Amino acid sequence: MVPGLLAAVLGGLLVGVGAVSLTAGGMEACESVRGTSACGRGPGFVLLLAIVAVLVVLGTALLRALRHPAPLGTSLLGVGLLVVAVLVLADHVFASWMALVVPVLAAASYAGGHALVSHADEPAPD
Repeated sequence: MVPGLLAAVLGGLLVGVGAVSLTAGGMEACESVRGTSACGRGPGFVLLLAIVAVLVVLGTALLRALRHPAPLGTSLLGVGLLVVAVLVLADHVFASWMALVVPVLAAASYAGGHALVSHADEPAPD
């Protein structure tokens, strides 16, 4: 059994790689369909929602495989925190160095999600 925090960090790293890969794949798909890497507001938003959903499912499966005590909650929080972090860096989101930063941010986000979920499981002090 992998300790919870280590499982969260490893899962976050893999989800971050998945986020980069799925985003690049989505941009390639838009390029082949529309002739531009942007899908537009409607289809682009749906594509981003699909990527986020896949990342939550992927993270949950990874954490479950690593026997994390709260895979779904940690994955939901980890992906949510990752989305917020990427939104903060929105001006740089298409920079090549972000392919390295996103997995690190995802690992930190999953660690934060793990901390929140682990703390929520503790009984309240008397």
